[in-house]
Amino acid sequence: MSMRLHLPGPLLPLMLLLTGCAHSSPPRNPPARGDGAASQLRGGAFVLIPDRTRIVDKVLADRCDLDPRTIYLLEGGWRAVPPRPVLRDERALDATLSPRGDLIAYGTGDEVLVVNLDGEIVSVWEGARAHRWAIRDDRLALLYPGRSGAPADSFVIWDPRLGVSDTYLLPADDIGWGPGDSLFVRNGDDVASVDLRTGSVRGSRHVGVDVSNDGLLSLQRGREIAWWLFLDEGPMHLTPLTGPMLGDVRMTQGGPAFWIRTPGDHHLLCISHCGDWLVENGKRQWGCHTGIVDVLTREVVARAPGYLLGPSADGRGAWIYDGWDVFPLRLTPDQEGRSRRSVNLRITTRHWNPMRLEEPRSYVRTVREGDLIPIASERWSDLDNALRLVRVGEGRATLTLPLGWVLNPRVRHGPAPELFEVTDEPVQLQTGSGEKEGTTVTVSVAP
Repeated sequence: MSMRLHLPGPLLPLMLLLTGCAHSSPPRNPPARGDGAASQLRGGAFVLIPDRTRIVDKVLADRCDLDPRTIYLLEGGWRAVPPRPVLRDERALDATLSPRGDLIAYGTGDEVLVVNLDGEIVSVWEGARAHRWAIRDDRLALLYPGRSGAPADSFVIWDPRLGVSDTYLLPADDIGWGPGDSLFVRNGDDVASVDLRTGSVRGSRHVGVDVSNDGLLSLQRGREIAWWLFLDEGPMHLTPLTGPMLGDVRMTQGGPAFWIRTPGDHHLLCISHCGDWLVENGKRQWGCHTGIVDVLTREVVARAPGYLLGPSADGRGAWIYDGWDVFPLRLTPDQEGRSRRSVNLRITTRHWNPMRLEEPRSYVRTVREGDLIPIASERWSDLDNALRLVRVGEGRATLTLPLGWVLNPRVRHGPAPELFEVTDEPVQLQTGSGEKEGTTVTVSVAP
């Protein structure tokens, strides 16, 4: 196996220690390739370990008769297509399927193993503590821990098709794949973008390493809280605002979340909530629901009753457990086709009160028709009082004026939402509250 070493640029501190990183044994078997049709079918598949798959407050092994420590492959609803056992390993903590659906990676805490669909070992990565498959191909990123419980001091990118692995000497708490040949690396509170072709490292505005297709939002994985959602400009914390998107629920349990990786620049997020749902006549009924939502339009693109287990191998769908069956949720071609006109808007915000006048914050955002534009207040925001882009024209954009905001100079404030138009000439808005404190926002069309 060919191995290359990359030393990144000086933007992030380096830990030039390779001690203890016995990275890989040579491949013991070539990866299972299969024909194109079979690979395309398996791209929507899913793997799970019943004893490691959480269903609200239990694990799947408590609710079915599958062997708890066996890795199973699912290619259809398991009542119609029985889960296929691939491999039993008492040490297995997690398992993920490659985007092409023909390789499985799983971790044990001490190493990461890659097997084919017959359970035959393809490669062993001793010392790796985490792994992430690429979005579009079968490259695998592996994290290696630092000394004395410190963050990982390096990561490896392995291409099973070429038999090549590259080592990057860069400390990281978490990693996530970006578009093309980029990888997002989090070290503490900082997220950097690594160009895997050149090894160059650049700072980024992102809060988390799981970044939406259009690069506007990111998910940050946590321990006590499964995930946090941020609009990265600001940044603005949007996690609490996802609760009502699937309906009126008194939420007791949230599930995992991930971005849907269908083609196009969008921000489709798959989420799952369990709790008491308002059904009819003011009554509530406990249950779990999963949906694919457009975060910035609050549109529910697809939904199904049940608890979200995780993404399909190709990232274009989800797998759900409804108490009886495990089945896939996929978008139709009409749902995938989400082409909307966009415009670049320059937005400047400034908060003030009698004690201080904050420095203005200015940024340029690409906004698509129908998108909400939250106005930041520290790290929190409110989508109910957000601007919304209604129409895009040549060099101009039409937006809604939220209730409680006025244009400056003031105009007649009609029934909300009132519309106003911006061009390259800035338009100023401000909160319509008293004179003690407020926010001023300037919006214009940017190149």
